[in-house]
Amino acid sequence: MLLKSCPAPLALLFAIACLASMSFIHAQEPGKPPAQPQAVEEAEKLYGRARQREREGNYDEAARIYKDIITQFPKHSRAGCALTNIAFRLKSQERYDEAIETFQRVLQEYPDARYGNGKLAASFAAYEIATCFHKKGDVDEAMAAFDEAVKKYPDATTEGGTPLSELFLKAVEGEGGKRPRGGGIGPLVKGAGGPAQELYNSAQRAARQQPEEGLRLYEELLAKYPKDPLAPLALIKMAYITARGKGFPEAVPILQRVIQEYPEARYSWGERIAGEAAYRIGVFYYKNRDMLNAKRAFDFAVEKYKDAKTSSGMLFSTSFDSYIRVTNVAVAKGEEWLRKEMRIPTPGDPAERLYREAYFRTGDESLGFYDELIAKFPQHERMGEALIRSTRMLVTRKRNAEAIQRLQQIVEKYPNAQWPNGTTIAPEAAYMIGGIYFMQKDMPNAKKAFDYALQHYPDARSDEGDLLAQRHSAEIQQVNLAVGK
Repeated sequence: MLLKSCPAPLALLFAIACLASMSFIHAQEPGKPPAQPQAVEEAEKLYGRARQREREGNYDEAARIYKDIITQFPKHSRAGCALTNIAFRLKSQERYDEAIETFQRVLQEYPDARYGNGKLAASFAAYEIATCFHKKGDVDEAMAAFDEAVKKYPDATTEGGTPLSELFLKAVEGEGGKRPRGGGIGPLVKGAGGPAQELYNSAQRAARQQPEEGLRLYEELLAKYPKDPLAPLALIKMAYITARGKGFPEAVPILQRVIQEYPEARYSWGERIAGEAAYRIGVFYYKNRDMLNAKRAFDFAVEKYKDAKTSSGMLFSTSFDSYIRVTNVAVAKGEEWLRKEMRIPTPGDPAERLYREAYFRTGDESLGFYDELIAKFPQHERMGEALIRSTRMLVTRKRNAEAIQRLQQIVEKYPNAQWPNGTTIAPEAAYMIGGIYFMQKDMPNAKKAFDYALQHYPDARSDEGDLLAQRHSAEIQQVNLAVGK
């Protein structure tokens, strides 16, 4: 069940969100033309089918349908609800990193989507990001996310009127957390305070808006107070900032310092901080597609810190189980498979670096890296992926002309580009061109695009295995009715 791994208050929040989503209606956004009735009806039909699959316990099928809604009707309010439900599912599976990224997409791409009762889906997403960070044991990030949620959605409530902030704090307390005066989750380490605490707080605030300034302040803390209980936490924060700014390999030595210089430093709940650092090293190698070093790091972490737990009591080995399992499979398959399937980058490959930066970031920042990759390395093997991923982001930003241009590039210049599973990308691009013209109500060009796709790729499937012609059947039918066969 979706709710099994949620604490009681958050299970209630999830249930309310899902119930509300059943009455989710298409909300007209200012300046946006009304959706065609048939398109709205098709989106509603797909959404109802996904909800039914969830009730039947077929969550994989439900997720597939939700993704179809997002692809076919990216401007429909149901897409925001579908993305939120996908994020809740990831959270229930304890895949917290993926859940956080998906909830962040809700905030960025569907900030105005509302449930039928008028409540913003984004308000739920904002508080759930804080919850996911706390479940991971990253209390500092949880508090930062909670502060952002309260600032942006101070009056957000469930349908029954319970403040979302209260549900979050009650859940934290129920997991052994502590709520100090003025809100919050409680001290991360015992003995913290004084000027070191003030400097740490300043660094944390600065890092949210100016990462380099935050990094400078954390370094200042280490220089002035190397024996303070907050010093190892400053190193972990520096590693996060470095990973986002310079890349994962550059962040690994910073985490190694935690293990080497502060092996016995502990969180307030008794766990060694070095345990988290050890597992994070494995994650950083994994995200850099350095699977051999990821396995070495995870093996070390599991052997030395096998009982290490997050603040919520979850074993770190359980929290990062999906990373560990994929790493073990990848390494067992051998170097050749790693190069082909996991696409391990050539050392120093600047194009691969840009792709990784784009893939692991979100919003305009991600799009910027894709744009740079496309401009500088048009012959790179990932060009098809970069073009189609960036196209989806352009569509959500209403930059449809640019999106169509990139999709045409895939069809014309990169007809053999493939997803990692071997599925050719060009057919999906061809059908997407028709879909974009359809959204613009440009029925003649939509028909030309769909006719081309049906002629050249009648039996093509997406990377998820569904027939593209069937995925776009409702749009194709409406285009044919509008233009005539």
